[in-house]
Amino acid sequence: MMSLGGNDLDFKGTISDCAKGFIFGNLTGSLAGYHCHGDQQKRVDEKSAGAKADITRAVMAVRNAMSQAGYGSESYRLVLQSYPSPHPDAHGNAFMGKGYRDHQRWTVGGCPFHEDDSDWARRKLVPQISAMIKEVARSAKAEFLDVQDLLTGHEVCAADSKRASLTQKPGEQEWARFIWPSYTEGKWDVPQQGGVEEFMHPNCYGQQALGHCLKEHVQRGAGDSACAGAAGIEPHSVRWSRLSD
Repeated sequence: MMSLGGNDLDFKGTISDCAKGFIFGNLTGSLAGYHCHGDQQKRVDEKSAGAKADITRAVMAVRNAMSQAGYGSESYRLVLQSYPSPHPDAHGNAFMGKGYRDHQRWTVGGCPFHEDDSDWARRKLVPQISAMIKEVARSAKAEFLDVQDLLTGHEVCAADSKRASLTQKPGEQEWARFIWPSYTEGKWDVPQQGGVEEFMHPNCYGQQALGHCLKEHVQRGAGDSACAGAAGIEPHSVRWSRLSD
């Protein structure tokens, strides 16, 4: 199983710029009018061709390595996985309607994004990345595992879930890492467990859901498939389905 492409598109930079547009506007009011999706969509579009080529080269490198080791293409299964959306659209956000002047979306929820930027990321960016990876999988004769909806109902700031803790059932919690930096004396400090690299990535429960999804994909036989979460379900209960052409 291969999961790649996000770094080629600088997904981390996209998340960072969108968060800064909300956070610094909240702190100073100077960027209150900055919404990231317009600039970031242009940036993603400009990088897409290069990212697609890089993913293709990586897949072919694996194919070549397997061939050199004596494995024919029929003796193994190569699966390309898309990316799960770690954040809901504005409608599914517990803090919907609270703008940059209400800092709870950042300080309580850990999801410092404007509503229109949230809609863009969930409805446009994540599906666009998934479609690109699926296209590479088809051209490389690999299988495709679509997990863009895997964390549904359990994203950061999802209206139907709570911050991950040891006192609640996994089905009641978020399955992705929240953003929780503090900004003092002109620099960022991250006091919580984990660093910037973990922000907006699947947490322990999210990884369990990914593991269950991959197990289902392998056990169900060759072909393209998808997994989707839902509010209130446990990680081992994410729904698997076969993708049609």
